[in-house]
Amino acid sequence: PLPRPPPRIVCAVRDGSAPRTMEQQRKLLREYRGGGMSTQRKLLLLRALRKARAREPAVTRDCGVAVLAASGLGDERYVVLEQVVVACLELGDLEQAQSCLGRLQAQFPSSSRVKRLTGMHLEALGRGEEALKLYDEVLQENPANLLVLKRKAAVAMAQGKTREAIERLNEVIDTFQCDQPTWQELGEIYLANSNLESAAFCYEELVLLQPGNPAYHTRLAEVYYTQGDLAGLVKARKHYAQSLAIQRQGNLRALLGLVHTCQTLLAAHGEAKGRHNALRGDEKETTEALLGLGTDLLAQATAAAPAGGGARDFGELAARALQLG
Repeated sequence: PLPRPPPRIVCAVRDGSAPRTMEQQRKLLREYRGGGMSTQRKLLLLRALRKARAREPAVTRDCGVAVLAASGLGDERYVVLEQVVVACLELGDLEQAQSCLGRLQAQFPSSSRVKRLTGMHLEALGRGEEALKLYDEVLQENPANLLVLKRKAAVAMAQGKTREAIERLNEVIDTFQCDQPTWQELGEIYLANSNLESAAFCYEELVLLQPGNPAYHTRLAEVYYTQGDLAGLVKARKHYAQSLAIQRQGNLRALLGLVHTCQTLLAAHGEAKGRHNALRGDEKETTEALLGLGTDLLAQATAAAPAGGGARDFGELAARALQLG
């Protein structure tokens, strides 16, 4: 069996969303794709992408190369070089990555960040063992280097060593209990290996860390639904409903999941009627109401019609589903 996730840790985190930054990023991306963007505006776009931690590798590479070719960038050029290296590695443009990485190595030969980028370049070249040796050197200087710890797990996954990757991610969580990407990666590995119990545990942690994230509720609901038993279906209904209560517009994945889960629950109830594993009266009533409303919302969404009323009704039904779950 695969290693289990570490014990449950509950800690609060702040919501890091930045709507203003995202809007600026979208505006600049539209301007870039329209053509004729100045070098200064490209620099602003690179800053916005960094701040939002957005993955736009092709845009980052093209804007970064143009900005680096201009003069007067100052020390910010090193941040842009780092940005371009990562983008090029993601695109498989190893020649351009090596060019930018060489400039960073010449300027910062002992930097742990540059060594991490060098290790990532070695990974891209298929030299995973050399990358691991370099990562171990960095960790000797700073055992709590989060990004390098994650790179070691990535190397293990690339080499097909799933058990080792899980152990390394568990080590990361032992030190950084609130690191959401690590919990998410761990959950996806468990899910890919059909370890539904451990996958559910990881996504439960993510919901605890960021309860206002609809994607976490949806993914947890999918894991519960896959478990297949009545208790899992009830939990899936609860989290699909909560995901839609948080974000109703544009959340088709949760909406489809809710409708299908309610249909499956009612079918299971019909088969188990009169037995101990049938739905209680209030659970059946809430499931039917959620199915009806979910079907209506799905019809509106597929017809591209504006969703009319019902937001308050849906919120009330979602609250009932949470209480019953």
